[in-house]
Amino acid sequence: MKYPKYLVRANDFMRYIRYKNTNLYWADKDVRGYKPYDHFTFENLTQNYDYFPITEDEIDFYEAKHEEYYDYLGWASRSDGHGGSKGGTFEEFLERKRS
Repeated sequence: MKYPKYLVRANDFMRYIRYKNTNLYWADKDVRGYKPYDHFTFENLTQNYDYFPITEDEIDFYEAKHEEYYDYLGWASRSDGHGGSKGGTFEEFLERKRS
């Protein structure tokens, strides 16, 4: 089987890249010459953890979605001034971002 070069994690759109010519994947931003964990296989990630393959043409789109997700986390965890966080839904975040 030919494995795709890139996978994306569905919950935060983090990109994973195929390790050499194997079925193992590693977080694209964390690749520093180390071998990924043995359970980071194409089969395990796509069947059990909702990762999905993307093409090189889609990288910019999913990178923007990844950045937007982490912008939302920063916004939702902003201080309420009393030791907690204000929170908020993703829809509220998008609405505030538009205005």
